Amino acid sequence: MCGVFGVATVSKCDTPFLPAAYTYTGLYMLQHRGQEAAGEAAWDNGTIRTEKRCGLVTTGLTKDIIQSLPGTVAIGHVRYSTTGESVLLNAHPHYRTDRRKVAVVHNGNLPKSAELRKELEAEGVEFESTSDTEIIAAMISRSTAPTIEEAVIETCMSIEGSYALLVLAEGKLIGVRDPFGIRPLYLGRSRNERGEEFYLLTSETCAFGFLRAETTREIAPGEMLVIDGRNRFHYQLPVEAKRKLCIFEFIYFSRPDSVMMGQWVCEVRHRLGQNLARQCKPVNLDKVIPVPESGNHAAVGFAEASGVPFGYGFAKNRYLGRTFIAPDGWDDLVRHKYAALEPMVAGKRLAEVEDSIVRANTTGGTVAMLKDAGALRVEVEVVAPPVKYPCFYGIAMSTRGELIAADKTIEEVRDYIGADQLNYLSQESTIEATRCPKDQFCMACFDGDYPIPVPSE
Repeated sequence: MCGVFGVATVSKCDTPFLPAAYTYTGLYMLQHRGQEAAGEAAWDNGTIRTEKRCGLVTTGLTKDIIQSLPGTVAIGHVRYSTTGESVLLNAHPHYRTDRRKVAVVHNGNLPKSAELRKELEAEGVEFESTSDTEIIAAMISRSTAPTIEEAVIETCMSIEGSYALLVLAEGKLIGVRDPFGIRPLYLGRSRNERGEEFYLLTSETCAFGFLRAETTREIAPGEMLVIDGRNRFHYQLPVEAKRKLCIFEFIYFSRPDSVMMGQWVCEVRHRLGQNLARQCKPVNLDKVIPVPESGNHAAVGFAEASGVPFGYGFAKNRYLGRTFIAPDGWDDLVRHKYAALEPMVAGKRLAEVEDSIVRANTTGGTVAMLKDAGALRVEVEVVAPPVKYPCFYGIAMSTRGELIAADKTIEEVRDYIGADQLNYLSQESTIEATRCPKDQFCMACFDGDYPIPVPSE
C-alpha cells in the first residue's frame, strides 16, 4: 500500500510551481498510506526533474525542493515498502532514460518481479534499486512502441500484479490501473487562477478536499487515462477487466473521509461495527472503546447496535505513524503509540474494537495495557474476518508464518492476545457493510482465493 498523486495543468500556468505544490499537498493528505519515503517528479519543457527523500512529506520535501520542480505536470508518491527494502534508492519516482524519458510512481506489487528482473538483466538492463517499480519504468522507457501510450499498454500487458500507476513522459500525465483494480485510483479536476480547468489523479479522494478539487470519477479497472493539457484520452487494456478492489481499503487503509466505489469509508466502518454487534450480541459490558484511529467509526457503530455506551480507553501518540505499515519494530512502536486511560477503564468490562488482527502485536499490547490499568474484562471485537493468507498485491504480510490466525483457532488467538473473549466479523457481514457485490472485492487474505496468480510459498 502506497499513495500516488499527479497533476496536469494547462501549458501556460501563471504559477510555475503549481503542479509540484499541489502534488506536495496531495501527498500530505495521503501520508497515512506510506511513511518511509516521499518523492516528486515534474515535467518542464522537455526536462524531467525528480526529488525524493526518506521520511515524511513535511520533513523530506521542503519548500526549496518544491521550488526546484517547475513545470506543467507533476507526479508524487509516499512509500510503504513491499518489494525492496526501505532505502532511498527504492523510493519513488523511478526515472529512466533508456529510450524515452520516463518517471513512474506505483501503488501495488508485482508478485513475479524477480523473474522479470532476471529477464531484463539478461538483456543487459542495469538497475539501481530493488524496487519492482523500476522494472516497470525500465520496460516503458525501453519499449520500441511508436508512442508513449503504446509503450505503457505494452508494458502493462507484460506484467502481472496489482498496480495503480502514474507515468510522467512527454508532458503527459498517464494513469493506469490493473485489470482487477486491486489498488484504487481517482480522477479529479480543479481550476487555475484564470479559471482554466486542470486535472488530478490520486489514490484516494480525501486528497482532493483540501485542494478544493472536485472528484470526477474512479479510474476503471484496466483503464488508462492520458491527460495532455486540457485534453483527456481514454484507453482500455486489451484484456478482460474484472473489479477486485482490496477489501482492506475499507477496513483499514483509506482515510474515513474518502469515497470508495461510491461509499464513504466512514459509513462503511460504522456499518462494520453495527454488523459485528448484531452478530455477537454482547452482554454484561460497561463500555465500548476503539483502538484509534481506524477503529473509531466501527466502535461507534458497535455501541449503537449493542446499546453499550461508547467511550475512550486509549490516548494515542499522534506523532507516531501507523504501526501496521512500519517496516520493523512493531512491539516497541505499539508501546510508544498507545497509553491506557486508567480512570476510564479501571473496574470496567470493556469491548475493545479493532479494525483487524494480522500479526497480533498491536492487539496483544493493547489488551495488556487495559488490564494493567485495572479493566475487569476485555472482549476484543474485530470488524473483519480472520486474516489467514498472505497478500502478494501490496501489503507486507507475505508469509503465513506472520499471520496469527493462519494456524490457530479463534480460541488460540484469544489466549495469545490475553483477551477474555474474541469475536470476528463474518465475511458475509463484512461485504454487506460495503453495500457492494462480493465478487467486486479481493478477499484473498481471508479465503485464499487469489484473483492474480501468485508464487508458491
